[in-house]
Amino acid sequence: MNLFAIGSTTFVYLVFSGIATGLVWVCLLRALQLGEVIKVVPVVEGSIILDLLVGIFLFHDGINWNKIIILIVLGAGTLMMALKSSGRGGKSGAWLGYAVGAMAFTTVTVVLDRIGISGGNSYFERMVRYGVALILVWLVVFATHGYKGLRSMSFLDGLYLCLSGAAMGGAWYCFHKGYVLGANATVEMVERFDLVAAVVLGCVFMRERLSVRA
Repeated sequence: MNLFAIGSTTFVYLVFSGIATGLVWVCLLRALQLGEVIKVVPVVEGSIILDLLVGIFLFHDGINWNKIIILIVLGAGTLMMALKSSGRGGKSGAWLGYAVGAMAFTTVTVVLDRIGISGGNSYFERMVRYGVALILVWLVVFATHGYKGLRSMSFLDGLYLCLSGAAMGGAWYCFHKGYVLGANATVEMVERFDLVAAVVLGCVFMRERLSVRA
């Protein structure tokens, strides 16, 4: 198999998908800087709502009771988190806009993948996508002079960043293998349990308070 055997149309969609992925990272990181993990993650993970709606209305995937229940439960939870923050004003609620942006751009990547990415070598396709995303993130870093913070970064901060990157790479690999070996819908549903893990870890390790509404 030729590693680079992808069509020009697929390549264009990969580039746009990479741009959308980069915007997801930028919005997510900014949201996490401004808000708490247990509040940001549920809103961002609300992208599954948009994914289901796009699949139903744009790709005619069909609808069943499982999808209806997921839409109602996740929609209600995301709305409650959004309403909780909107009444605070100031910087405390500024994370919501970035979280919603991350959610929206996540759905854009799904749409682009389903419309224009097919065939070829899936590993190479992901390399192109995430390569474009990294370029975009670095452009944002230089445009905002974020690179100046590297001088004040401690060894421990750098270690955590490296471990975070390694964990992200492992997540991508496992997610990809799941897609190859199993049903896509099932893999996506299982992957969404990272919401529960993020909330639990946020409470345990970061001492974030979990309200009754959350």
